Amino acid sequence: MPLSYRPHSPIWAYRLEERGRVLVYITDVRYGESGIREAAIAFARNAHVLIHSAPYLRAEEVEDYGHSRIEDAIETAQAADVERLVLFHHAPTRADDELDAIVDRLRQMLAAQGSALQLLAAAEGMELVV
Repeated sequence: MPLSYRPHSPIWAYRLEERGRVLVYITDVRYGESGIREAAIAFARNAHVLIHSAPYLRAEEVEDYGHSRIEDAIETAQAADVERLVLFHHAPTRADDELDAIVDRLRQMLAAQGSALQLLAAAEGMELVV
């Protein structure tokens, strides 16, 4: 199983490939600096599953502590032609029902755009087939 790892690039990411299937994991990235989004898009290109940290929405007033926003993860997944985006590292103050409502609203937005991206929020015990 080929594994790519980008420890000294502007992103922390892993890419696993096996039998023609690709899973990418991106964490602790903030897309404000030049070239970071492009590096993430290139690394996640054509992944079947992208697992991406994204605790907050852009509209939320939170201290900038080095994590991307949910909209950043969606835009990266769309630009990289990812099939499924799994959001993780949820805001610790967010209740499950609030997160579910956000994901439902964003799924509706994706459908209205005609996007084929499947959006999920990671949950304890969740299993994915890649």
